[in-house]
Amino acid sequence: VTQAEKLIDEQVPQVERGLNRWWRAVPRSLVVLVTSLLLAIMANVWLTLVTLLIGIFIWLLYSFLKSRTDALVKQYEEHVAGELIRLRMQLRQVPIVSGYSLESVPGERREDILRRFRQHVEQGSTYRVIVLPALFFCVMLGSALVLLLIGINIFREPAGMTVGTTVLMGTSLVVGFF
Repeated sequence: VTQAEKLIDEQVPQVERGLNRWWRAVPRSLVVLVTSLLLAIMANVWLTLVTLLIGIFIWLLYSFLKSRTDALVKQYEEHVAGELIRLRMQLRQVPIVSGYSLESVPGERREDILRRFRQHVEQGSTYRVIVLPALFFCVMLGSALVLLLIGINIFREPAGMTVGTTVLMGTSLVVGFF
């Protein structure tokens, strides 16, 4: 049995099982999503639309932050790779320098290269770390706004929503999210 035949025998059934599960999950998920949105709309149209707009805004913000961060991280990774190349070139010159009894390696100082290397690594790591707290802050802000609107609807005179309607809408939106 060749390696290709062995891979086909092992991997094809696994891929087939995964595709079968995916094709069963997608229609079921679409039905749950549509049903959840319809229940939320029946509970309160405007509040559901506001919640959906906040969700769409957060998703767009996440997409923007992720693409921007990925581009910046890639740029800093390229800088890091360049600094590593400079450092390797300088280290390759050490035997030559010692063979000719020179006082130092020609070119840039090793400390400058290492400083820039560390700076690029730190900047790239910083950009990765910023995305999730910013997204978390926006989700918390959006959730607070939705809760404020729900509270206004429950406690105003006459009541815009009952507690049962609020629970139905909140549950349907959470189920729709997942």
